[in-house]
Amino acid sequence: MLELKNITKIYNPGTVTEMCLFDGFNLTVQDGEFLSIVGSNGSGKTSLLNIICGSIPIEKGDVQVGGESIVRMKDFKRYEKIGRVYQNPAMGTCPNLTLLENMSLADHKGKKYSLTPGINKSRKDYYRDQLSILGLGLENKMDI
Repeated sequence: MLELKNITKIYNPGTVTEMCLFDGFNLTVQDGEFLSIVGSNGSGKTSLLNIICGSIPIEKGDVQVGGESIVRMKDFKRYEKIGRVYQNPAMGTCPNLTLLENMSLADHKGKKYSLTPGINKSRKDYYRDQLSILGLGLENKMDI
């Protein structure tokens, strides 16, 4: 389970351009739940993902994965618990891999495995189903 508890994020605090993005924001995502974040440009979608991944600091609150706080966790430990796949594969951690391979990497984050057994028909069907929910046509580009 992923939990964001009482998150406060302020950009440029104490300046004339100060902007409070989140003030007491809470979010719970259950294990196995699939979540899409939708919003206009500048609404905080990327900032939310960056907070979850630990790429940007928060002023207040906690981010927990499986009941364990990851806010002050060392990067290499946090990355065992969190995977991130970008919409544009060229921006991902492995731009030379296919979308399918990148999804498999994220799906097996923190586990020892090789790509071959990680991409069986059952998982491929699962990834295709999850991508189709987004309505971006990515399910037809998994092998590209």
